[in-house]
Amino acid sequence: MKSTLALAAFFYLFTDHPVLAQKAPDGSSLPDFRARVRFHYREKNVSAPASTDEDLPAAQFLPEKQRRIIEGKVPNLGFKFYLRLSRPDPERAPLLEVNVVDPVTGRSLEGFPVKQELTDAGGSFELPLSELQKRHARLAVGEDGQYFITYVNLIVNLATDR
Repeated sequence: MKSTLALAAFFYLFTDHPVLAQKAPDGSSLPDFRARVRFHYREKNVSAPASTDEDLPAAQFLPEKQRRIIEGKVPNLGFKFYLRLSRPDPERAPLLEVNVVDPVTGRSLEGFPVKQELTDAGGSFELPLSELQKRHARLAVGEDGQYFITYVNLIVNLATDR
């Protein structure tokens, strides 16, 4: 009975569960993933919030290390983003590791690095910005000074999601 139950659980996890069963085109057991930075803003004298996205580069698979990585920057935000997806435990969802570095100080932003499992729900990480950084990031939504950034976050999803 126990072996039948274990076999059924194995087939559920590795055939029906999309995050655990998904094979990437390169043959790895890691699903592909993507990341983008979302700038949340408001226009002066308008109360409705809005947002715009900047994509980070596509993930690359490193077969010798059995992980996927994304490294890069987005325009109008000087931070360097480092994301790594690995599967240290084959029976669990992939592990996402995120670090955001301020190149001026060479240090990670407050709250980073962070680790969490990457599931179908994805992940969102707020990026703490100084007022000066918010003013600079405003260029992502317009140069005329009619906008102000309310906050910025990093959004990570499996490549099948958006």
